[in-house]
Amino acid sequence: MKRASVQSEIIANVGTIRWLYGLFLAIDANFHLKRKVVSNDNVDPSLSHGWGYFVEEEGYKSFLHSSTDIIQEVSYHNAVNMADMKTNRCPA
Repeated sequence: MKRASVQSEIIANVGTIRWLYGLFLAIDANFHLKRKVVSNDNVDPSLSHGWGYFVEEEGYKSFLHSSTDIIQEVSYHNAVNMADMKTNRCPA
């Protein structure tokens, strides 16, 4: 008897309580970010070279060696101005 009344209540209020019977599926893909703390690729080799969040390591390192630091001269924020200071001189 109780089951029939619950079913009739659901049918009568299907528009207002539809969210009760919905199923939300999601994947938390942050597990890829744990690879960021790897010391080197020989110790912990990647299973997907450049397929996930991170690019292929050798190409990335060669790009870093070929590029130079860009120092912008128009910055008036103390944190930006002190970014290139040595840590022992930084007042923070």
